Amino acid sequence: MSARIPNLNKQWSVAQKGDFFGNVQDTRSVHFDDKGYLSLSKKPTVLYTNSDDANFQDVLAIVPSVDDYLVATSDRSFILDPAGASLTEHTTTDGPTMYEGSDGVAFNSKRYVSGTTTAPNTNGSSWSAGVTGLTSTNPHPMAVFVDRVRLAIADGNTVTLYNTSHSANSDVLTIPSEYIITWLRWRNNVLYIGTRHLDGGNARMFLWNGSGTTHNGAFSVGAEWSYSGEEYQSSMITVTSGGQILWFNGGGFNVLANFPIYYTPIKWTTKATASSDNRGKIFNRGLVVEGSLLYLNVDGSAEINGVQPEGDNAMPSGVWCFDPEVGLYHRNSAATNKYQTIAPSSVASNIFTMASNHEAETGDAVYMSDIGSLTGITVDYTYFAIKTDVNKTKLALTEADAKANNPITIGGTVGSASFFFDDREAIGSTYDFTYAGAIQSVQSDTPFKSFFGAQLLFGVRLEDTDGTTDVYNIQSLGLGRNVGSFTTTLVPSKEIVDTQQKLYVKFEGVNLATDKIVVKYRLKKRFGLPTVSRRSSSGLASWSSDSVVAVDDTEKHVRQAEVGDEIEVISGGGAGRTAHIKSIREASASVREFTLDEAVEGILSAQKSEIQIDNWTKLGVITNSNSDGYQEFPIGKNSKSIEFKVEMRGKDVKIEEVQIINIVNKPAK
Repeated sequence: MSARIPNLNKQWSVAQKGDFFGNVQDTRSVHFDDKGYLSLSKKPTVLYTNSDDANFQDVLAIVPSVDDYLVATSDRSFILDPAGASLTEHTTTDGPTMYEGSDGVAFNSKRYVSGTTTAPNTNGSSWSAGVTGLTSTNPHPMAVFVDRVRLAIADGNTVTLYNTSHSANSDVLTIPSEYIITWLRWRNNVLYIGTRHLDGGNARMFLWNGSGTTHNGAFSVGAEWSYSGEEYQSSMITVTSGGQILWFNGGGFNVLANFPIYYTPIKWTTKATASSDNRGKIFNRGLVVEGSLLYLNVDGSAEINGVQPEGDNAMPSGVWCFDPEVGLYHRNSAATNKYQTIAPSSVASNIFTMASNHEAETGDAVYMSDIGSLTGITVDYTYFAIKTDVNKTKLALTEADAKANNPITIGGTVGSASFFFDDREAIGSTYDFTYAGAIQSVQSDTPFKSFFGAQLLFGVRLEDTDGTTDVYNIQSLGLGRNVGSFTTTLVPSKEIVDTQQKLYVKFEGVNLATDKIVVKYRLKKRFGLPTVSRRSSSGLASWSSDSVVAVDDTEKHVRQAEVGDEIEVISGGGAGRTAHIKSIREASASVREFTLDEAVEGILSAQKSEIQIDNWTKLGVITNSNSDGYQEFPIGKNSKSIEFKVEMRGKDVKIEEVQIINIVNKPAK
């Protein structure tokens, strides 16, 4: 007997509720864009951080134009030039006073940004006077009322329309004072208005046709806060603090999808206390639509009686995607650090000696920021590394050439040359977000060089690798190596107990030495797991090397861990990676030290992380030595059910099918 995932129609299905619904669950950094495959997503590339400019803070809105993107943060606004993925702080002269309730939109061939009391417009270089007289204690979301050619600006519980000369219409919408407006969107001559209930009741989505001072309809969203909204499938959707994505049907809402947190007793609400603070778990501009796909930039942290939950009760942060054919799944984690900038100090026999160690392996992308007096390569072009040492590399035109050790012939001298390398320190944080910010599609007329990113731009504030400092950044999806995974739903026995004989995995894209598929299984969940390492600063995991980590086990029950269990790094140094426990040592009365079966890439000694421990047993690894496109894994265990976790490492790795072979061991009789 056998069980196939996905089914014979090659239809993948992601479920967020229960162990037996859908065919996969608990996704991390995967996508289903290539029909019939479950694929590893692109790795995020950080473009800019508060280390570049301390005024770069939480990203509230990303407004594209023909040439660039305006990035509005809670402190300043910036202009993002896609040609070199560079950001420049926008002048503050005549500009808005940015704060947590700011927003940005394009109107009348200009871009407007709302501040505490004004909403001026910019041509990309300077500010011009716009709307004035706003209330500083309220957020100011905006939208364009297209058919009336008006700019709509919310101010507490009111909405005012302004013409192109910034004169206000006489009709001002006022909704009940227990609501504060959190987002505005226009569709088909109607303004849709999202709210937050200030007393903890159910928020409503209001409709207004722009005429008169009263709304044209109000519909409860079943939660305290309507975080964001967007036009979708000929209507409007909203995402709520109850963990639901709702589609407006004209008289109420249909549920499109529920986040995992919806099925728990956890309160998924905001850290915001001031009424002017519009930073929810999903920001006003934290949702974008591309065709039938929804992309949501999510802060998955939550609380039960003021305490952040652990294990199964926690929801990973990052970019989530709703696909009506597949379901709701986690698509992208967040990176922490910006790409590395390293100058070559010399070149000989086509080998560059870099001024410091790079983190590239053979096949990794290298961007030519400056080529000095070198020949054979082109500035602003991406090549691929052929690693010869930790500080040395050759360059190839393609990944295939890199694998075949077919380098480019280099001439000239290095001069002012400067190369960009992908950062490998923390590539996949899914926990310890402070905020997830705005998200925007990369526009076809303002694309990035492939090294820097494609498809999406999104802001994040998350924990640095020191375990205490917040990093503010904006990132896209570049060419670096990533790590992603999924678990199957429970595969039950045919009768009472089955002998789980073997597993077959069909795959594509395991081409380079850095491409791998790690296959794991478990027969039942162990009580007390999964557990995480921290709920206070003393509970952070501390690394003495890239394969030895220690945890203060007074913080949480890490004593449930056993040799063979999986350790997943979920934030801080090494975020996104997993390894398995090789040995356990009692370092002191309160500290357990775990030696792992492999080095965790990106770890530096004395770094801090948060780790999660779970009882996944490693079954085997697929490497690029396998050219068959499938691999068999013997199991030979008896159980009433089994589930699998498949982890993909690399760039273009895809899973076509997982097939379980089992026979009845204990029949029902």
